[in-house]
Amino acid sequence: MKLNNALVPCAYRQARLKEDLRSRTQTTGVHAAYLRAETDAKLESKRRQYSQKEKHLRDECEHLEKKKAMETNVHMTTIAFLKRKQKLLTAKGEKWEIKLLEDVAAKDAELEGAK
Repeated sequence: MKLNNALVPCAYRQARLKEDLRSRTQTTGVHAAYLRAETDAKLESKRRQYSQKEKHLRDECEHLEKKKAMETNVHMTTIAFLKRKQKLLTAKGEKWEIKLLEDVAAKDAELEGAK
């Protein structure tokens, strides 16, 4: 019977250790699943944040491209206007210069005739 009494505490201890191992395994599994879910949620949150930031930057680039195109159009229109105005003013200046020369020649002729 001594042998039997010695096995009882050992069997009890073994059962207790198995139960402890099962409990720890279950706790570890639950904890690991929780950490995995938490990590997945954090990653998805970061992906969503980066996607939103990327979309915002794309929209901003698009807006700046449109603004640049509008500024270029205004610039080209202004250049065309100024070139037309320059030709018009050059033509008027030449016309006035010719008129001035004619008037000076007429006055010189009038002065010569008065002498």
